[in-house]
Amino acid sequence: INAEYMGIQEIIVLLKMDRGKWCTIESDPGVFTELIQAFGVKGAQVEELASMEESDFNEFRPIYGLVFLFKWDKKLYQKEKQIAYVPDLFFANQIVSNACATQALLSILLNLTEIDIGEHLRNFKDFSIGLDPKQRGQVLETADVIRVAHNSFAHPEPFEYEEVAAKEGDDVFHFVSYLPFKGKVYELDGFQKGPALVGPIEEGKDWLEVAKIEIMKRMQEYTTNEIHFNLLAICGDRKEAFQNKLRADKTLKCAIGRKLGIVQIEEFVVPEEEEKKLNLPIDEAELKKLYAEADSRISRNVVEFQLEEEKRKKWHNENVRRKHNYLALIFELLTILARKDKLPSLIDKAKEEEKKRKEAKKKEEKEATEAKASKEIKETKEDKKPETKEGPQLSQ
Repeated sequence: INAEYMGIQEIIVLLKMDRGKWCTIESDPGVFTELIQAFGVKGAQVEELASMEESDFNEFRPIYGLVFLFKWDKKLYQKEKQIAYVPDLFFANQIVSNACATQALLSILLNLTEIDIGEHLRNFKDFSIGLDPKQRGQVLETADVIRVAHNSFAHPEPFEYEEVAAKEGDDVFHFVSYLPFKGKVYELDGFQKGPALVGPIEEGKDWLEVAKIEIMKRMQEYTTNEIHFNLLAICGDRKEAFQNKLRADKTLKCAIGRKLGIVQIEEFVVPEEEEKKLNLPIDEAELKKLYAEADSRISRNVVEFQLEEEKRKKWHNENVRRKHNYLALIFELLTILARKDKLPSLIDKAKEEEKKRKEAKKKEEKEATEAKASKEIKETKEDKKPETKEGPQLSQ
C-alpha cells in the first residue's frame, strides 16, 4: 500500500480489525479517489456526476467506467439479465459483504489498458485470471493489500459490534459498474452469474450513451419518491491533464515567441525536433494570433489546475476527519454540558427531533407505497381492457 495515504491512526484501527473483515465505506469521490491511489493506480480519479446531462459527462472526459449506486429492491433485482460469457473480460463474484463499492471500482480498473493500475492490482489480476468468477471473489476476500486499503476508511469505533443482517424494510444499497469492452457495453454486478450485456456501441457513437439509457431505465423502475441514486465516473487524472495542457501551450508560446522576438519571463527550452513538429506558420499575423490563443489557454488552465489542487486538498481533509476518533472530544463536551445543567434540555430536544424525523420517514414511505399501489392498479386495469374490434361495414 502507498504509505503516504496511510497514517498511524488508520494503521492502529486496521490492526484492531479481524482479518478478513471488511468495513462499509461512504460513496464519495474523494474517498474513492484516495482508495484507488492506495491500490497503486496512477492516471485516474473518481468524480461524481450531478446529472445525466451531456455537459456533466464532457467535463470529466475521458471516462473509463461508471459506478452506479442504487437502493436494492428484491422484486426489481430478480429481473433476468442477458449474461454474456466474455473470456477476456475480467469479472468476479462478490463473496465479501460490505465490499461492493471496492468491487465495483475493481471491476472497471482490472479491465483497463489506458492507465497504470499498479503492481498490486496487476499481480492480483495475473494470479486470478485463470479462475472462475466465484474463485476470483474468494481470492479477493483474502487479498490483504486490497482489504487493508479498503478498511483504511473505517470509522474508529470504541466498542466492538456484532454484524447484524439487514431486515425486511431496511435500506440496503448496492453498487454496479458499466464499462465499454470490445465494441459493447457491459454491466458488471458481483451478485450476478457473469457480465450482463447492455448493448453494442454503434460506429461513431459514444459508449456513454448506451450506458446512460440503461441507467435511466433502472432509475425509472422506482417510484417518483425514490431519490437514493449516486453515479460516479472513473476518469483521467485531471491534475495530470491540466499539467500536460499547460506544458503543450507553454512550449507553443515559447517557440512562437522566439520567432517573433518576444522576450518571455518563463522560457522553455524547446528541442529543435519538437519545434519542427509544431509546424508553425511563416505569416507574422498568424503567429501572433496563435501566440495570443496559447497565452489565453495557459491562463485558463492555470486556474483550472489550481481549482483541482484545492479540491484534492479538501478531499484529503475530509478523509482525515472521516478517520479521526472524536470520542474523547464528545465525552468532554457532554461532561461540560452536564456540569452546566444543560444536558437534560438538549436530550429532550434531540428526542423531539428524532420523533419528527421518524414521522417524516413514515409519511414518505406511506406515500411511496400508495403511489406504487396506484400504479399497479392502473397497469392492471389497462391490461384487462377489452380489445376494440371494428364491426362489419354496411354496404351502400
